[in-house]
Amino acid sequence: MTRRFPIRRRGWWTAAGLLLVAMAGTIVLTAAASYQQAAERQRTQLADVANEIHTAIAQDLQRANDALDLVRSEVPSFVGGHLPQGAWGARLAAIVRQTPGVRTMLVLDADGKVISSNRPELMGNVFKGSERFQTISQSPDPRMLHMSAPFVTPLGNFTVSLGKVLQGEQGRFAGYVLAIVDPKHLTSALERAVFADDVNVSLVHIDGRVVIRVPDNEDVVGMDLSKSPAAMIWTFVRGGQSQDVVLGATATTGRESFVAFRRIAPTVAPVEKQLVLTVARDAAAVFAPWRASLIWKGVLFVLVGVAVCAWLWRMEHAPPPAT
Repeated sequence: MTRRFPIRRRGWWTAAGLLLVAMAGTIVLTAAASYQQAAERQRTQLADVANEIHTAIAQDLQRANDALDLVRSEVPSFVGGHLPQGAWGARLAAIVRQTPGVRTMLVLDADGKVISSNRPELMGNVFKGSERFQTISQSPDPRMLHMSAPFVTPLGNFTVSLGKVLQGEQGRFAGYVLAIVDPKHLTSALERAVFADDVNVSLVHIDGRVVIRVPDNEDVVGMDLSKSPAAMIWTFVRGGQSQDVVLGATATTGRESFVAFRRIAPTVAPVEKQLVLTVARDAAAVFAPWRASLIWKGVLFVLVGVAVCAWLWRMEHAPPPAT
């Protein structure tokens, strides 16, 4: 007669414990690896999107710079003070139509008065007290492209302008030419980069004010980030990099997000100020699939643990075999 020996309780429970520990360790290690993979994929995706936007807008800024140079070359009589008011309006309108991203062009004299524009309603306006006049009138370098701080135009648009100085005899300041950037054009460029519902894209003047944000559900446009010295953008700006992708709480929403930063400037022309592009995605959305997978594995682990413990308990408390 074959005798069935009783379970060696301690050995079986030890083996079960080691099995569950190994299973838990595998879950933890694979979860950590998949977390890093998800983060790296998101960093790469945001960097690629930022680079695409940078290429498009940098080219637009360069075209605007070239258009300003063209205007300067075609109004030599202005330097001598003999340009009739409005004489170049039609020509400026033609140049604007050929320059994507530019909404308005103006020629201003040494007193900051608009003497020519593609928009007749701006003729005669004086902007001598503006930040743009103060900056450009003191510029010694005719090659330099001056990007203004964001402002509300007389036509009610919140945007930035690009300007270049006009010099008279012996390099004296004789006025400047100005191109006002079309915010709708920039908005369209940013909208193409919104690849998920939790993504937002912004252009920020390097001094801190938000120029454009898509989508702008929190009314961020116009916000001055210089009032938030701990914002991630300042770490990027101070670091001097041309691009970076970081994970942290954003100054605009306070949510934990992956944010790609990219400096934007004309492709060739020197520029006094730059724009900073941000492409942000909510970290919770990025890690949602990872979190769901981890929960599923955790539930499976608990079920396996309960099943093993129940089986051992049953075997331990089973009645002895009949002899």
